[in-house]
Amino acid sequence: MKKIIILLTLLAVGGVCKNLYADTESVSRVTPSPENVKVSAHRGANEFAPENTLAAFRKAVELGADLIEIDVRKTKDNVNIIMHDSTLKRTTRLEGNVSDWNYTDLKEVSAGKRSSGKFASEKIPTLEETCKEVAEANKNFQKNASFYVDCKDPELADMIQVIKKYGFLETSVFYGNDERLKAICAIAPDAKLMPAYGSGDNLQERIKSLKPYAFDVSWMLLSRELIDNLHSQGIKVFSDAPVIASMEALVRVMEMGVDLIQTDRILNVQKAIKKAAGEK
Repeated sequence: MKKIIILLTLLAVGGVCKNLYADTESVSRVTPSPENVKVSAHRGANEFAPENTLAAFRKAVELGADLIEIDVRKTKDNVNIIMHDSTLKRTTRLEGNVSDWNYTDLKEVSAGKRSSGKFASEKIPTLEETCKEVAEANKNFQKNASFYVDCKDPELADMIQVIKKYGFLETSVFYGNDERLKAICAIAPDAKLMPAYGSGDNLQERIKSLKPYAFDVSWMLLSRELIDNLHSQGIKVFSDAPVIASMEALVRVMEMGVDLIQTDRILNVQKAIKKAAGEK
């Protein structure tokens, strides 16, 4: 009896994060049905609106994406904005790094000039504006989209506070390097962590240390054996589909048991899910 009590105690306190397989009861160790595969909209629905803008996020919700991938960076004055690149030039034509600018100097800058005229008024959104917009879009479209948070260079405490404020903390996943994910865990022990998968000798050490909710696995590394192995440990498998991925390749990966596909082509992946599930 004493041995059982000691074992239960160790299990209760042994993890760094409380999200140690918190979803284990919902993670089947049998290959999931294709219709259960989730879709993440890479930088929003960037096929229809400029990447990482409120328009792209609204469209992603409308199309039924389960998660919306956002890239979070802090400005010089520590405001979290949504911007993939460390520099501003590609999407705004401004020179310099995001970290060199104060938000007050960026808030009126267009992030949509490179797209059609109707998006010219799209601005660089803050994280707060993004959460508010997606919460409102969920209500309007009767959806439940949440976030795939790529933690590029965020102000961590504020990021967690804002995501929690709008009710997305429990349903979002956080991607980043191992040290940043540990820092997130220290602030929000229940946060769902998703490190990049590595096949090296330290994989099991990383699993023990991070207690990941999921791994981001390279598309080229996916196999039924790898997915089954991670599922057997209560870990989900997320992967980014190449833009050129064929319908056959998408279906094959779904049949392997992948849990989520991140994509720039939402409708294409949704079509593949229906095909894999045998729908017409």
